[in-house]
Amino acid sequence: MWNNLYKRDIFRYVQILFGVAFGCISFYLVFQSISLTDLWYVLKVANILLASLAFGTVLISSLLKSYRWKIILRCSGVRSRFFKLFQYILIGHTVNAIYPARFGEISRALYLRKEGVPFVSSLMSIVIEKFLDFNVFGVFIAVLLIIFPFPTWLSHRMLTLLGVLLFVFILVILLSININRFAEKIHKYLQRKSGKIGKWLVSYFDQMISYIHYIDDTKVMIRLLVISFAAWFMAIITNYLVLTALSLDLPLETAFVLLVFLQFGYLIPTLPGKIGAFEAMCVFVLSLFDIPQVESFAYGIVLQMVALIPTTLIGLIFIWFNGLSLKDKNILEVNNK
Repeated sequence: MWNNLYKRDIFRYVQILFGVAFGCISFYLVFQSISLTDLWYVLKVANILLASLAFGTVLISSLLKSYRWKIILRCSGVRSRFFKLFQYILIGHTVNAIYPARFGEISRALYLRKEGVPFVSSLMSIVIEKFLDFNVFGVFIAVLLIIFPFPTWLSHRMLTLLGVLLFVFILVILLSININRFAEKIHKYLQRKSGKIGKWLVSYFDQMISYIHYIDDTKVMIRLLVISFAAWFMAIITNYLVLTALSLDLPLETAFVLLVFLQFGYLIPTLPGKIGAFEAMCVFVLSLFDIPQVESFAYGIVLQMVALIPTTLIGLIFIWFNGLSLKDKNILEVNNK
């Protein structure tokens, strides 16, 4: 047991060190060629009203995602308060911002378990969320490949990514069509496992299949997809408002491209707050539109101040309000008050 704990600690520290190193290197490579005077000039003329409106769209997007989560949970008979789910959404954002991996999604499932919701139900609800988001981003990538002339090397990689998303989508559809036959085979296989582990696997698998049956409603799925598109469209509006706040006269598809690349950039372990990698990604994307590094770097700073820092601070307040804490050893745990 101690050996496993030691290995897990080593893996966590290596991941943190990699994230810190990657963030520092990214920040240095981008920042070294930027004049502080020019950067300050771009930032001081930013339109505060438009930046404030951008923060409003961030909150609307989070509210829509909370409502979507509530619908998914309700399909399985779980009744959760909307404002509580909104708090957990922002707490999840905070965990994602602080830790060098997307632990925020798992943290939401753990928080819901504290509310008496079975862990499998909460985890499956988040899996369904991610499936919906993959569909949305698949459509976004397909649209971008049609309307925007990416460099050849980048188009090939985006086509590969689109192919992977399409494969996952088809696989999920085929599994859902044959879910009973598939579930029966897996159930028989798990029943052969002896002892407590076998019973535990069978129990959790049965709960997962039951959850999928709850969601198996075309009208519900269409409703969830509409909400998902609306939530991510708000994120596109956020990007566009920040571009406009900095007087960057760019078409709306720029905000689409930024959304897709920044979301995949979030998957890269880096410094807390995504410092370094976030700005580097903004500089890279806006270079496709011939925007100078100073303006691109300024865009990354303003977007971070609008979309990341406020939600992280609000998430920390909700962590305190709910009697929770972030711990190095367990990512998060309940205070023993």
